[in-house]
This record gives sequence, structure tokens and C-alpha cells, in this order.
Amino acid sequence: PCFRREAGAAGRDTRGILRTHQFDKVELVQFVHPDHSYEALESLTQEAEAILQQLGLHYRVIVLCTGDM
Repeated sequence: PCFRREAGAAGRDTRGILRTHQFDKVELVQFVHPDHSYEALESLTQEAEAILQQLGLHYRVIVLCTGDM
């Protein structure tokens, strides 16, 4: 799992407490020219998969619609 700070968790009753949100997906972002976007996506996916395979970690690749990002 990954952790990210919770938005809007600041208040008097939670002062001094760092609240986080746990999630199970990792987002990879790369800015490229639209003409090269598909090649960049394939390259980024292959590099991430290679790292996970070398570490011996279980993973799955999923396709998300823009609204889920």
C-alpha cells in the first residue's frame, strides 16, 4: 500500500496528528508531445514492470479512465 496526506484533515481536534490515506495504486506521470504519447506510455510501463520483476514483487497493470485518475 501507498500513503498520501489527507486533504482537509486540519482542525483543532486533530492538531499535531498527521493523517494519511492508504491506497493500492501507483500513478506514473510523464509529460510528452502528443505525437509520442503512445510510445512514452509503453516505455514507462515496461520500465516500471522491469523494476517490479527485479524486486520479485507481485503486481498487476490496470487501465483507468481519466475520471479515476
